[in-house]
Amino acid sequence: MSRMVRPLPVRFVALVVLLSLLLQGCWSIHDPRDLTLASAFGVDTAGAGNLLLAVELVNPRIAGGPLGGGGQPEKPTRVLYSVAESVFRAQRAIDQTIGKVVFAGEASVALVGRKLALAGAAPMLDFVVRQHQLRRTISLVLAEGDVAQILATPTIRDTASAEIVGLLHNGNFTGYTSDVTANMFLADMALPGKEPVMPVVSLTDLPQAQSAARPPSAPGAGPGGGNQSGDSAQGGQPAQPKPQVMLMNTIACFRHDKLIGVLTPSETRGLLFLRNEISTTLISVPVSEGEGLTVVEVVRSHSSTKPTVSRARTASFEIKIHVTAEVADVPVFTEDVGKLARVRELEQEVARSIEGEVSACITRLQRELHTDCLGFGLAIYRQNPSHWRQIADQWHDLFQSVPYSVSAQVQIRSTGTVGTGIGVRREVPK
Repeated sequence: MSRMVRPLPVRFVALVVLLSLLLQGCWSIHDPRDLTLASAFGVDTAGAGNLLLAVELVNPRIAGGPLGGGGQPEKPTRVLYSVAESVFRAQRAIDQTIGKVVFAGEASVALVGRKLALAGAAPMLDFVVRQHQLRRTISLVLAEGDVAQILATPTIRDTASAEIVGLLHNGNFTGYTSDVTANMFLADMALPGKEPVMPVVSLTDLPQAQSAARPPSAPGAGPGGGNQSGDSAQGGQPAQPKPQVMLMNTIACFRHDKLIGVLTPSETRGLLFLRNEISTTLISVPVSEGEGLTVVEVVRSHSSTKPTVSRARTASFEIKIHVTAEVADVPVFTEDVGKLARVRELEQEVARSIEGEVSACITRLQRELHTDCLGFGLAIYRQNPSHWRQIADQWHDLFQSVPYSVSAQVQIRSTGTVGTGIGVRREVPK
């Protein structure tokens, strides 16, 4: 007679399964000594159906190291690039030329080349969302120029990625740019009635670079004597190239994944007012008497867009912007901001300036770019989904002529530490 086999206890089976999960190794594990960190990368087209990948690699022995010491300081980053038919193959091609494996998990910025954006940024977006190393909180920036050159531009910070991230954060104080992550860009592509945007970075000459880079004149040099900086071609020091810095003060507008156009700085600020992305910015208005501009600082802003669908099934939009501001700069003695009447005038002039920038942005999007980066269609969808289903296929054409109204209300809450204007010297009474 055969013996009866007893089933294993449930607790024993559960323990075996748990240990098998905890003791299994990671399939993608790498020795940290075999990795090199990529702080940023950029992708652009390279012709013949190929893509160019530029990667900013960080040398941890130099970046963030101690200050001081003699000799020429070493650059903490190095930019490498390769060309292949896909972004991932281009990354693997870089791995074949260096003695380490590129790890992009710490990258905080992804540059999209202009040529790639015009053709469609889908290859870049697919690489960002498909690779398990990358985070979807990575910032997307449109590169006006060569992506490798932008990544190799000397900056104040250790890396170009840190410089770009700093410029994006400074947008909270300037009002001319906005941080757009991969998640935000993909969400705007997926939402009905809204198109995505992306900040733009370009290279520009360093302000006052010519005077700052001019070598000091020799003793006694001057008009009629000595070798001036302009005489470098005649045996003097060779002219040094002007240093360049990054500039970020515009927004690029897309239709799905394709670049349509770039707004001007004033149109960009109008767009950010509409999208509720203005934390603070400066607006200049003419002084009441004399020459000069009084500067007013916006410290708080809120906008609302209300769609109205008439009985004739046509839509219109009412835009209201509420702004709180402070007087930041008064250039002339005659500008007395201590008077309530002058404060009210400043409020009206600032309101007109904001309304003008917002209207200019909407006009450009409707008549030239033909893309709804404002979210007008999304506002209709949220308020009246049934009406949106009827016009969704025609919204691209309807948006170009949809009527709207813009009204801004400004309240100046402070004139600074001085309550009245600075007066001129008065005569002592006799």
